[in-house]
Amino acid sequence: SQHLFSTDKTCLEYGSDPLGQMDVATAHHVGMVGFFRPLVRMLEGREIALTVIEKDALYLDYGGPVEVTLDTAALRSCDRVLVTASTLLNDTLESVLASCAPGARIALIGPTVGCLPDPFFSRGVDVVGGASVANLPKLEAHLRAGDNWDESVTKYCISNQHYAGARTLFLHQ
Repeated sequence: SQHLFSTDKTCLEYGSDPLGQMDVATAHHVGMVGFFRPLVRMLEGREIALTVIEKDALYLDYGGPVEVTLDTAALRSCDRVLVTASTLLNDTLESVLASCAPGARIALIGPTVGCLPDPFFSRGVDVVGGASVANLPKLEAHLRAGDNWDESVTKYCISNQHYAGARTLFLHQ
């Protein structure tokens, strides 16, 4: 999929982020599957209700105006939902999507989602936020050192609204 994206860059939106794509500023209630600490901090400063679904019990006692729960049914009241791509690895994406309210805008985000988004879009996901390696030697060094590797990748979004589909990508090969 990264090869297809590299040959037809029209579907990738660089410099955009899933929060901007989701118009979180106008949300009434944001749901987050996975505790994204920087996003939680950013959203805490706004007048937006925030519910985080998190499997790690360490976060269940998180203080502040944020509801942290194990129960995906809490997503029913959310009009925007940010989902970690780790749900692809732990096989929970289907149940998470089934718990979302009809009409909720959903973003699937994280480096694990660097694949063709068609199956996600067909299940109601609106935006996919992934990353591609921009500097492999730098990435390897960061991984070996256990450092943050953000500066060695290029982040992108793919919006269902602007994506022509895998078939179109293959036809342009």
